Amino acid sequence: MKKLLRRIRYWLNRRRAAAELAEEIEAHRRMRQEQLEQSGLSKQEASFASKRAMGNAVLAAEQAREIWTWHWLDDASRDLLLGLRGFRKSPVSVSTWRLSN
Repeated sequence: MKKLLRRIRYWLNRRRAAAELAEEIEAHRRMRQEQLEQSGLSKQEASFASKRAMGNAVLAAEQAREIWTWHWLDDASRDLLLGLRGFRKSPVSVSTWRLSN
């Protein structure tokens, strides 16, 4: 039950959670950069090396999102919103739909 509640809470607050995750990933990268600078690398070299050591931040965020939420629910909500936007841009009246069928 806790898992269900956690996933629902995440889904309702997913933008804030995504922002917090991105901030946390960047904080870890900065800490790694500082360690590399203290070991003697220049700021530019340390920045490049820390990014390489951390890997793909987008992929890490996506993997975390997979753990916290249901993909089918995210996909369904995106599909529904896309459909509603498309319908709003070019609404079809019921009489036009009956004539075409």
